[in-house]
Order: sequence, then structure tokens, then C-alpha cells
Amino acid sequence: MSPCDFWIPDDPGFIVEFDESQHFTIPRKLVLSAYPDDHPVGFSRDRWIALCEKHNAKDNDPPYRDEQRAWYDTLRDLIPPLEGLQPTVRIYASDFAWCSLDPDSDNDLRQFLEYLDELKEKYLTLDRLENPDKRWTLDEMEQGWDKA
Repeated sequence: MSPCDFWIPDDPGFIVEFDESQHFTIPRKLVLSAYPDDHPVGFSRDRWIALCEKHNAKDNDPPYRDEQRAWYDTLRDLIPPLEGLQPTVRIYASDFAWCSLDPDSDNDLRQFLEYLDELKEKYLTLDRLENPDKRWTLDEMEQGWDKA
């Protein structure tokens, strides 16, 4: 498997993936839709599927690039929990001005870690919703989970 974006050596550790628009393709939508419902992920599958529909990104260099990216993303999502690690957390690049954070700043590091904790708390509890079969629209998700 190719390297991940970030490794957080928690106990147990977890992968953090930073997804730019090119990750949101139809092949990615197809595999996300096929994930087992009981497999834990550290992001909202529904939101990622909706972002795939919104962006419908295409990268044809090489011609199989979209499929390859979807495959590697799938491996990073499915394998960690099977190996006793926490689920992979995915960050959408457009959610925040990530480049504004200074890795040498304690304040920025704390802000980033709080964001990760919030993501883990928010998205790992989605499996426990009273209506787990509901498919969320992108508009519902952008309005905030508290209102949904």
C-alpha cells in the first residue's frame, strides 16, 4: 500500500487522509457505496458520496488514475480497523484554510487536534443513529449534523 498522508501514533494509532477535489470521483463513489454498513470509518460516507457527485472529478493521466486513487483510498479506509487500529479519518481540503496552520505553533497544533477529535466523535457515532439507513444530502450535512 502506498504511504498515507499522516499517521497519528495514538493508542491505537490512526491514519489521517487529506482529500482534495481530485479524490471525489465516480469510482470513489461506487466503492464508498459498497462499504459494509458495519465497517467503522472516521468520516461521513454519505458526505463523501455527495462530494463525489458534486465534484465528479476526472484525472486521466494515466488513464486509470481515478480507479487507482479510489483503490488506494479504499485500502486506507478498510484495512486499519481490521488490523486493530482506529478508523481512518478523512479531512476535506475545502473545510478549512489548512495552510494557515503553523506546525510549530502550540495553538495551531491544539486547534488541529481538537478538529480531529471532533471529527472522530462526530463521524464515528453516525453508526449509532436511530435511522442508520438514512442517506444524507450534501445540503443537510453542510447545515450541520446537530440540525439533521
